Amino acid sequence: EAPDLLTEEHFGMTADLLVDLYGVLLGGELIQRSSSFPDVPAEPKRKATGYHASIGYRLPFGIIPAYRFAFYDPTADFEAEDPVAKNQLAIDEVTLHSIALSWLSPWHPLKVQCQYTIAQEDEARSIDNNRFDAIVQVVF
Repeated sequence: EAPDLLTEEHFGMTADLLVDLYGVLLGGELIQRSSSFPDVPAEPKRKATGYHASIGYRLPFGIIPAYRFAFYDPTADFEAEDPVAKNQLAIDEVTLHSIALSWLSPWHPLKVQCQYTIAQEDEARSIDNNRFDAIVQVVF
């Protein structure tokens, strides 16, 4: 027997911009997503909001140091009557600070990037999730 299916309705939009001006790289993005759950009246409608901005500089030999600031709140706006749910949904935002060093090979279709990210969350939901990422990308 097939499982019961629940209807979820999502609507999202985003706007982004990337500028490369005299070796200075500026980027930014704004996102928003609305969600509702018509088949589950107890599930609150919610709106997620996020944005980020970054700045980098193109040095000789393909080296690019950069910084990125990002914020995301999956329940920036919500409808909930349960006080416990209200408290949990009110403290789920995260702020990220990332520093990165990239190398774009001038001779090969190769990118190498190292990045360290510091995550800041509400103390009531905070976990130790700072991270270091290493990325190798080949384009062919």
